[in-house]
Amino acid sequence: MLSILKTELTDFCELSSVRANINKAYHELESQNYDKVIQICDISIVECEKIKGKAVTLEKEEIANSMFVASAYCKVLKYYSRYWLKLVEGKFKDSWVVLQDTIDNLISVTKFTENHSEFGIREFNSHLNELEKLYPYSIFASSEMVIETKECSICGKSVLDIDCIHIPGNLYWGQIAVTICKDIVFQAVALVKHPMDKRCVMEVSGDNRTEKEKFKLLHYFVENNTNPLKLFTVTELDKYYYNEKYDMVKRNEPCPCNSGKKFKKCCGAIKYERGSHFHIKLENDISLRPLPFSSMLLGS
Repeated sequence: MLSILKTELTDFCELSSVRANINKAYHELESQNYDKVIQICDISIVECEKIKGKAVTLEKEEIANSMFVASAYCKVLKYYSRYWLKLVEGKFKDSWVVLQDTIDNLISVTKFTENHSEFGIREFNSHLNELEKLYPYSIFASSEMVIETKECSICGKSVLDIDCIHIPGNLYWGQIAVTICKDIVFQAVALVKHPMDKRCVMEVSGDNRTEKEKFKLLHYFVENNTNPLKLFTVTELDKYYYNEKYDMVKRNEPCPCNSGKKFKKCCGAIKYERGSHFHIKLENDISLRPLPFSSMLLGS
């Protein structure tokens, strides 16, 4: 549906303003002017809503739906800029939630765009997945609940009502149909690795590490990369590390790991400890900027 941004429609000349603003947003993002990107995207989102309202009035459902996707695309750039503001400020913990906001909007764009090679969608998805790997989060909380009432966000009827023709997740006149849950009874909280919503992070109590120690990968990434549009990859490898705390331990002394065994029959038999090693590779010649989109906007 984003392909509508490539077209010129007589009744919707406002599309040219959205195209120009998105192009400006990418230019400002390349220059790390994040506040400016947010401002431009806010203007574009308002423009998309106006065009969507006009499309509904003229009974052009396809255009109305396309404006929902275009607005979500602008929100991706907006939240991604907010994300980098958090990184620059060193607020790594707060940045995780903003990253999830970016991912949520990109999911909407991806779902309703047929050609993922256009507009940098495929690259953006891959890029955000790599950013998630830089965080020390692996366990999340997921709620278990009983839902008594489910209503359609479009017609307000029960989703079980035969008169409700709307399918959750589909677009109708520029609005996405969702299920509104009411009369919720929470049962339990489960610890999971791959929840739909990763905002509720579980952390180990008593962890006295500093923020820099907890987010050492992210800290390294920010120090060595100031371009928010530069692609990169994260590879996790197994590596053996020599533990210096064993240097002063004698063979017949109790093992420092508190196993109760002698050092020679426990950790003394292992000179190195196994651990994870992360390799971050910056793709110097590859940019996140979608070339077909930028060239189209520039009129070439």
